[in-house]
Amino acid sequence: MCEWYEFEGLDRIKNVYKKHSLQDFFNWWNDEKNQVMEIRFQEWKYADECSKLFFVQKHKQSVFIDNHEKLIKIVKYFSKHTTMWFGVNPKKKTLNKYGKNKYNDLDIGISKIKHIFIDIDRKQKNGPATKQDLMQADFLANKILEQLSLQKFDKNYMKICSGNGLQLIIKLDIPIVLPNAEFDETIEKYIETLLFKEIKKTIKEGIGKVLINYSAKIGKQYLEDCGEEFNAEVDTTCFNIGRVGALPYSFNFKHNTMIPRGIVEIKNTGNNEGLTDYLKQLFEEKKQRTKTIKHNNESLICLSEEYRLKENQLKKNTLIQLMLEHEFPNGGINNTLWYSLKILLHQSGITHNNHEYIKLHERLKKIHNRTFTDNGLEEEYKNNYNGSIKIDDINFVPTTVNKYLRLNKIKKLGSDELFYHKPIFPVSIKGKTKLQHIIDITKFSSQQQTTQKYDLCASDPLDDLKQLSTLLFNIRKGSKISENLIGTSSGNILINMQLQEIFSDFMQSFLEKWKQEVFDYMLKYYMEDYLNYQKW
Repeated sequence: MCEWYEFEGLDRIKNVYKKHSLQDFFNWWNDEKNQVMEIRFQEWKYADECSKLFFVQKHKQSVFIDNHEKLIKIVKYFSKHTTMWFGVNPKKKTLNKYGKNKYNDLDIGISKIKHIFIDIDRKQKNGPATKQDLMQADFLANKILEQLSLQKFDKNYMKICSGNGLQLIIKLDIPIVLPNAEFDETIEKYIETLLFKEIKKTIKEGIGKVLINYSAKIGKQYLEDCGEEFNAEVDTTCFNIGRVGALPYSFNFKHNTMIPRGIVEIKNTGNNEGLTDYLKQLFEEKKQRTKTIKHNNESLICLSEEYRLKENQLKKNTLIQLMLEHEFPNGGINNTLWYSLKILLHQSGITHNNHEYIKLHERLKKIHNRTFTDNGLEEEYKNNYNGSIKIDDINFVPTTVNKYLRLNKIKKLGSDELFYHKPIFPVSIKGKTKLQHIIDITKFSSQQQTTQKYDLCASDPLDDLKQLSTLLFNIRKGSKISENLIGTSSGNILINMQLQEIFSDFMQSFLEKWKQEVFDYMLKYYMEDYLNYQKW
């Protein structure tokens, strides 16, 4: 089956864009609620004509609509005459200098932030986009969605082809309502308050910077893997709250041609729960950074369910559930699981005076028959890092908790069965990219003859696995084949054979050392990530 970007012109409209209507588009954007969308024209004269024809309010080059019927009429009438855009976020009326409530195209006229807008454009713009350009834009969009899916932030989004690029619109689970700006009568102009400016920067200074950095890394990796420049990137200006997106079923008139725009995909399988909290957290963390504190923000580390703690819902957190429902070996959990939980509590602004925390603390002490110190959760350290918990400690949590579960058997309360609990944080916490040469980890037989034994000395099976990953790195680069075969089909076949052979030999030693139960656990939860992916 053809990908959407392989179709051209009318074929793309027929086979891709017509799967979704303008009504579908407006209803998804609107959430079936009474919200106002800005429609912007390339030239003000069309806004003026539109206002008179369809009795809609205008401001400069924009008109404002509140239902799909008007949208359909406007697109049908104007789409073949001028380029058109839609406002990513809904609008509200504000007082103008004449004392009248009117819509406008300014940031102060936005009622709430409902969507993250990600504009994926070409680096080199020589004429209309080629299939290769759109393929690379789609590749980058899917990489971003893969990252979001790790935290289940990919349940509600829209993908639009702008004609020469791709635009992702990710819906927030809870819209961020913007406060009213203050009108200064002396200058007859709205003044954005400090709070208004802070909220405006939530997306731009938070996830905006993360996604721009991630886009650059994808481009760099593509160059290394494919030997050619990656011609897609996230537009650095797209995270302003007042941005407009390509209006589906309109046309892009750049490069002296009419390029159809349309919806590639709408996904609406639930709420992107936690996404709004994540945006706010990212922005707050950025504000708290100083030149002397280096905060690791090199990839899309999201506040997923494992991280998030909400007042009156503490028991829903995965780590808290683990500690409430299981017994652990004597010793070890104070400096691992409990300390990790304290970091998450502090990160969420929960102190030792919180009523829900006090009950939770007492219950944990009773279940595990031990003392859990709560230093660092004092009231004076709320929302700051002046105590024992520091800003970078959040990076300690996933590796520490997963390691504890990997090295210690635990049991359910009331049960005698000991078992290794699965990791509760993603194994590749910062994300991952699949490597070119893949090992089939299912092709291992303990009966197979080995040609080499490996000396495995680590006290953690993951460290032994990392040793194998290091061995495989040079093989993938072609260190054991002739230089003239590197990059050829024959060379790739040889590399894959060598990888599989080393994997089989290594696994024999790994199984012999760690025995079947640990071997199966590592095979199920860690081997694929560590052997077949590059982790960011």
